[in-house]
Amino acid sequence: MQKWPLLFLLTACTGSTKLSVYNQPINKKYYASAHAETPDPKMERNEVGQRLIVSWDLPYKVFHKHEWQVKLQVQFGNRTEETKVKEITNFEGDWILKWAGRPYIDKRGIVSYKAELLRDGEVIDTFQHQLWCELIRLDD
Repeated sequence: MQKWPLLFLLTACTGSTKLSVYNQPINKKYYASAHAETPDPKMERNEVGQRLIVSWDLPYKVFHKHEWQVKLQVQFGNRTEETKVKEITNFEGDWILKWAGRPYIDKRGIVSYKAELLRDGEVIDTFQHQLWCELIRLDD
């Protein structure tokens, strides 16, 4: 008798959390009107930027027993950093953050990012860009 199907079922039902971040550029190809070849006033602005899509998938059985948050740290080309926190109200979902136009250009784009999944204030999962490292701050 083979034990592999049983082992697969046991590992598939463990209820692990999933956290991921997807980085998407914003340019003329970003808009659906560019692919449909229809007029769009946004295309005339020639807006550039990036957006981050943070996704989570939590075990339904334990979701309602805890308080959940996602903490996102974003580092920019001008050596600044932004931290944003979102309360999670559903066991699965997406959080879309957009930096575009003049603020994006002034920050010189997104260099790296790190997302942390918090359960009752404790980090249980992390997803980070491969270039992520903590900024070294020197006090004057």
